[in-house]
Amino acid sequence: VCHRIWGVPPFHPPFHPYAGSEEEDMPRKSTSGHREPLIGAGEKEAAERERDVAGRGSEDGRAGGEATVAPSLLAARSSQDREQWVGMSEGPNDDEERPSVSWARIVCINAHAFNYGLFYASVGVILLPVEAANMFKGNEAIALAAMLVLGGISQLISPVAGYSSDRCSHRWGRRIPFILSGNSILFISLGCMYLARTYLYGYSYMMLLFVAMLSLNVAYTGFAGLVSDIVPAHQMGVTSGIMGGMTAAGAVCGLFGLGVFIET
Repeated sequence: VCHRIWGVPPFHPPFHPYAGSEEEDMPRKSTSGHREPLIGAGEKEAAERERDVAGRGSEDGRAGGEATVAPSLLAARSSQDREQWVGMSEGPNDDEERPSVSWARIVCINAHAFNYGLFYASVGVILLPVEAANMFKGNEAIALAAMLVLGGISQLISPVAGYSSDRCSHRWGRRIPFILSGNSILFISLGCMYLARTYLYGYSYMMLLFVAMLSLNVAYTGFAGLVSDIVPAHQMGVTSGIMGGMTAAGAVCGLFGLGVFIET
């Protein structure tokens, strides 16, 4: 209006550095504590466009580089996978590291399988029904079921014993401490079970039976680990056959012995 009436030139305010949004145009402090130079809105948009163009160029360059390197990387990875999962020449050979074991030693190692079959066949089939009828007159069926349940629960100690045996650092080895401790507790428990049945302590007999089966399973777990530690891979088939035969022989001897000599 002043320009039209009095000929005064129009007034244009100078560019203010804080024009625009406060968050985008306010001067920022750098990590050194000095304020960064002020950048106008137009200059900032141009700088952002330049960064976008440079970013696309770097991505295209990386994509081209990956396209050229991809075949060599795939070949290296496939060769590594073959060496790790298929090629066994670099891994340890069990037959070369372990010498063959004599038949006599295999039979001696599997002697514990004979005891295992003897205990479970004789106790589970013949002894427990007789003892339940002797100590729990009128409730022998419930007592026998409880004894069998305790025997099944005792099997759950085997994974724990195997895990502990694999990590054992005893001077006697990893397996021998579990075999000796399990068999020692088993023999003590059997003696106490004889006293309990003599004096008709039925519930004490059940608890002692549970302890005896726990110790037997601990010893058997150590025995199974000992076989795999000593016998080489090419003799494991023969060893498994001997183990099964010893277990069956123990079961037959237990059934025959208790069936003939037990007092009913």
